[in-house]
Amino acid sequence: MKPKRIISIRHGESEGNVDKMVYNQKPDYTLELTQKGLNQALEAGKRLKEIVKDESLFFYVSPM
Repeated sequence: MKPKRIISIRHGESEGNVDKMVYNQKPDYTLELTQKGLNQALEAGKRLKEIVKDESLFFYVSPM
């Protein structure tokens, strides 16, 4: 069955987006979202809910 739509969402701002040097100290999978990134994620969730309402969904995710 073909999906009706595909929605792609990127993660919010992370420590690595703010300071590239952090990659020299921490593996990328351990980086946290910044406060701005957390706010972006919450806003994306609200917008996604407005779009999909009560549809059945499948989520495919990858690590940050």
